[in-house]
Amino acid sequence: MEDGVLMIIHICAKVSHKKIYRMMPMLKMNELVKRSGENKSTLLYYLNEGLLPEPQRPKPNVALYDDKCVEIVKFIRYFQHSLYYSISQIKEIITNNAINFDDGVDMIISSLSAMSIGKKDYSIAEILEKANINDKELALLQTLEFIRKDDFYSEKDIEIIHILSRSEEIFELLKHYVQSAKTLAKLEKQIGIDLLKNSSQGDHLQPLIFDTMLKVKPYIFNNHTLLENKKIHSKETL
Repeated sequence: MEDGVLMIIHICAKVSHKKIYRMMPMLKMNELVKRSGENKSTLLYYLNEGLLPEPQRPKPNVALYDDKCVEIVKFIRYFQHSLYYSISQIKEIITNNAINFDDGVDMIISSLSAMSIGKKDYSIAEILEKANINDKELALLQTLEFIRKDDFYSEKDIEIIHILSRSEEIFELLKHYVQSAKTLAKLEKQIGIDLLKNSSQGDHLQPLIFDTMLKVKPYIFNNHTLLENKKIHSKETL
């Protein structure tokens, strides 16, 4: 998943560079309902849960909502219905990550990065202890590009390190994974940039690109792995 996230970041850097800035209007509740596609009770629930920013109140009986609430609601809906995240998990992502909801692309990129890597709770010293490896072993995994380089790491990193530490015999296969991922990421990046530049349906296309990379790509890869193993097994039984 993480190589797909990196590709989206590159796409964002290319596409958002041409972003057109404009003043966004404040919305009344009925306008927010219409723009977001959610009912009033759901929006008030998001507000009470701290998922939406408090509205401005120029008058006691008037509440004006920031236009970015529309993007936040899209974000919540996507993560709930496409990635099956709970409200509490979504709230944690919003709370722990600086997500720019003024830009639809940046908004999803930041959250996907948080989802892919996980909450970065551990320093290098802590991950060495938890993963039961030394600094030279970690440096080797990073040099081979099996593990990312960072100042802080997550539970996901620890899980992967534990798998990689079981035997170096698998490293040759992993090197091919890295090379294939780099080649595919370049292709994904260019195709993604071209699609977002040339399409008039950016709002609909972005979720499709994310679904393709996060769901369809692993499905296709795993399916072909299974098919290839079936072929090998069939030959051995002949």
